[in-house]
Amino acid sequence: MKSVTIRYDLFSLTLAAILFVAGCSQLQDNLVAPPQRNQVLTVHPEGWATTASSSDFHGKYIRGQQWQMSSCWTCHGRNYAGGDSQVSCLTCHTKLGGPENCTTCHGSINPAPPRDLDGNTSTTIRTVGAHQSHIAGAGTTDGIRCSECHTVPATVYGPQGHALGYIDFPPPTVVFRDSLANTITNEPTTRDYDVSLPTTTPTPTWDSSALKCSNTYCHGDFKNGNNYSPAWTSVGTGGARCGTCHGDVTKQALADRALPETSTRGGTHPNSTQCSVCHVGIVDANLNIIDKAKHMNGKLNVFGDERDF
Repeated sequence: MKSVTIRYDLFSLTLAAILFVAGCSQLQDNLVAPPQRNQVLTVHPEGWATTASSSDFHGKYIRGQQWQMSSCWTCHGRNYAGGDSQVSCLTCHTKLGGPENCTTCHGSINPAPPRDLDGNTSTTIRTVGAHQSHIAGAGTTDGIRCSECHTVPATVYGPQGHALGYIDFPPPTVVFRDSLANTITNEPTTRDYDVSLPTTTPTPTWDSSALKCSNTYCHGDFKNGNNYSPAWTSVGTGGARCGTCHGDVTKQALADRALPETSTRGGTHPNSTQCSVCHVGIVDANLNIIDKAKHMNGKLNVFGDERDF
């Protein structure tokens, strides 16, 4: 019985070999010639990496996949340095994280627009607006953190990351969870507590229809402030003038615009307009902010002392 089994196995192997050879001979004419040495094997469409105007541009494809780039790892490696394909994505995507850097999809010199996801750069568009006025800083501040208005993910694929729909996209949800917008002033425990004034506790809100934020420390919701509600898409129209947060924005003279809520206006600030006398090193005699890091930082900087107020 054992010898019969062996003969049967030999017969089966012989038959399989004959069929294999016959099959190969029938398909021989349809075989694709292997790539020659140094020949590039094309995997993606022609416009995949050439221009954003192409319908096949890889950025458009990735956006359609909710920014999911894990399929790229198979060939290019988890760090996009080349992987099995030996074709690196880091040749073009040179910033930290490669294609997963924030500026790949929005921003340029920093993660904030312009440009937005559609390439827009005009500040009159809601997805651009006053982003750079906040992040890069203007004449009054050295910059505001993205986390003041948004939940910022540590990585694309981490908790609350962009990919896989972890956050609303677009536009991102506006939330005021960081410290600056919520700075409380005139607390009873502070050195400059004024019993005649209420404690000011900001309740920041965002109006997605009017495109305005309200009740933020950043825009005057503080002790002797004006509690201004700036329009997000009205950059360069006076929204950062001294009088918007403190003083009187309707005044023409800068000294008048900068004057905070004095006793004549219902506040308790001294009536002096010589800001540089008390706020030494922060503002000069011409009311130019000379140390933006110490202006609008949640503290009172007076006579060289920085403290809660």
